[in-house]
Amino acid sequence: MIGFLRIVGVMNAAVWFGAAVFYNFLVAPLFSNPEILGVLGWKYSGWIAQFALEKHFELHLWCAGIALLHLVAECVYLGRPLSRFHLFLLAGLLCMTLLGSFWLQPKLGALHTTRFHRQSTPQLSQQAARQFSAWSGVTQFLDYLALAGIMVYLWQVTGLSPQNRFGAKFRS
Repeated sequence: MIGFLRIVGVMNAAVWFGAAVFYNFLVAPLFSNPEILGVLGWKYSGWIAQFALEKHFELHLWCAGIALLHLVAECVYLGRPLSRFHLFLLAGLLCMTLLGSFWLQPKLGALHTTRFHRQSTPQLSQQAARQFSAWSGVTQFLDYLALAGIMVYLWQVTGLSPQNRFGAKFRS
């Protein structure tokens, strides 16, 4: 059972980290690429980007939930006390994901719709574009902060940290 828990934890952290790297460095910049914008334009590129962002946050929610369940299962099965560091790290990652998923992403979607709506005045459209740019920057900052947190979590789960390598004894 210990091996199974370890595999689940490492696989979840690896998928979570890999998906975050893939989205932040490959998918997200794609929608502002001049070649893509030449084909799709800002309007349609933004709609596709909103859909990708929504799926990105869904994956974060699933991985954070699995990580929390894994942490609790390890504590119950191994009889170890709950690690405050891991708990606060995962709670922080979950809070950032919930903030992005249920507040930032809908806000960005509404601003994008306002920007390109037929009945929007040019002033309203410009104001929405400025606000969208600012909130998009906040979202990117939170994504990079979450990426750093996921990297720390992956480092801890794989047992590469000095406290895990030299002090831990596993029952098998």
